[in-house]
Amino acid sequence: MKFIHLADAHLDSPFLGLSFLPSAEKQNILQAANRSFAKIVQCALEEQVDLVLLAGDIFDSDHPSPASQLFFSQQLKRLTDAEVQVVMVFGNHDHMSPNDLLVQPSQYFHLLGADEKVEQVHLQTNSGFAYSVTGFSYLQNHIQTDLASQMPAKNGTEFAFGLFHAGEAAGIKQHDVYAPFTRDDLQRLDYDYFALGHIHHRQMLLEHPLAVYPGNIQGRHSNELGDKGCYLGTVDETSHEVNLQFIKTGQPVWLELQVELSHLLSMQELTQFLLDQLNQQLTEKTYICLRLVNAQFLSDKEVEMLQDTEYWQDLSQQLKDVSYLVKVNLISQKQLLIKEQDRPAFVKAEQELLTGEALTEVGQDLGKKSAVLAEQLQDKQFQQEVFDLTHSKLQRYLRGLTDETNAD
Repeated sequence: MKFIHLADAHLDSPFLGLSFLPSAEKQNILQAANRSFAKIVQCALEEQVDLVLLAGDIFDSDHPSPASQLFFSQQLKRLTDAEVQVVMVFGNHDHMSPNDLLVQPSQYFHLLGADEKVEQVHLQTNSGFAYSVTGFSYLQNHIQTDLASQMPAKNGTEFAFGLFHAGEAAGIKQHDVYAPFTRDDLQRLDYDYFALGHIHHRQMLLEHPLAVYPGNIQGRHSNELGDKGCYLGTVDETSHEVNLQFIKTGQPVWLELQVELSHLLSMQELTQFLLDQLNQQLTEKTYICLRLVNAQFLSDKEVEMLQDTEYWQDLSQQLKDVSYLVKVNLISQKQLLIKEQDRPAFVKAEQELLTGEALTEVGQDLGKKSAVLAEQLQDKQFQQEVFDLTHSKLQRYLRGLTDETNAD
């Protein structure tokens, strides 16, 4: 038996924060999730799989555009026309009513647990290999109940799939709102394969029983780095052992590339240095998140240049593989250039001011005006970027003071 497991397609994703891209590239990235999904369907057909598992958040919202609905329906029809079984659940983003899903009825398509209750379907391959799929869908964007604990344990000899969109319980009430489950739940159920969705980072949560997050199918921002796609599974019908193969379908890929400065450079020298360093690391079309280390060697004008999206575009035109610079993080050495007797005061100030709580408090008024900004202020990566930029600015300021002192 063969199956494909995918999750978090997020069709209709707006790809926020990329408005500076050239218009043609902006249109290109808006279609990236569709292209990846179509590649997965093509892979399913070429591999002649028996089953495709869709583990939630296929759409980016519970009101997908007519174009995305039509695209999804057409892709599913390619599978069902080929007599491939498709089993789907809704996630926290696409918590839709089944009546709003524009999919043609078919004996080969199954939507599980649309009333937010556990549901099970029993199927078999054309060769007669019996298997079941058990799962549940979202009715709203949060589920605080551990629905995995309500799933029936494996019974009999048929191969058992678990299919749901959920996060592992963290023991923190405000975080455990995505059908929180425990590893004990999965081990008690003893299914052969848990096809999970929700976590965008590809990972194997458990080996026994096998519990897998395939990640999302297309990177959408700098927190979704690396290769994206789906898993192709091959089941040994005698032993029930599963062999997994990752299939890469997402493009462009988002990568964090690091470049280190070792001394002061002019603006022209800096540009050429960055081009040389980045082109050495590129092997395919890439959206580059640049980490520029030792930013204390930058002048204020160079920092301003590196934060200008027009400069990013100019630099991107000279990169190979039609790649784009989409983010720049400036990282300075943490050891500030200050007198030893002043260091305790700096350390104390850093401990008090460079914290998530302090940043949230400073941005409180702005957060009231923008829900997006309020959410960003809580993001750990965004907080770290602010702290890194603060260090960089301090280093340049203190370097200037040191230069003046030496000149005297």
